Amino acid sequence: MGGSSGASLDRAQHNIDEYQQTVGKFLQFLDKIEGTQPGDPDKAAQVLIQVVNSDNPPLRLVLGKYAYSKFRNKIESLTAELDAWEQIAASTDFETAGGHS
Repeated sequence: MGGSSGASLDRAQHNIDEYQQTVGKFLQFLDKIEGTQPGDPDKAAQVLIQVVNSDNPPLRLVLGKYAYSKFRNKIESLTAELDAWEQIAASTDFETAGGHS
C-alpha cells in the first residue's frame, strides 16, 4: 500500500468530451500525483479504527494536512458569508409583542 492509488482509481474506457474541462482536469491531476500522495493509508486505517471505537466520533472526519486546510478554509468562508447576512436573516422573523424576535 505504499502510496499508490491502485485499482481504486480505475477509469472508464470511454471518455466524454464534454467532461474534459472538469473531470478530465481532475484525472490529469491524479495522474500527476500518482505515487507521491502525502497520505499514508496505514495511518488512516489506524485512525478509522480509533474513530470507530471512540465514544464521541466526529460527524465529519478530515484526514491529512491538505484536506484539513481546505476544510478549514471552507468553514471560514461559510462563516464570513453567514455573518455578512445575519441581519437579513434575522429580519424575516415575526415581531413579538416585546419587539424581540
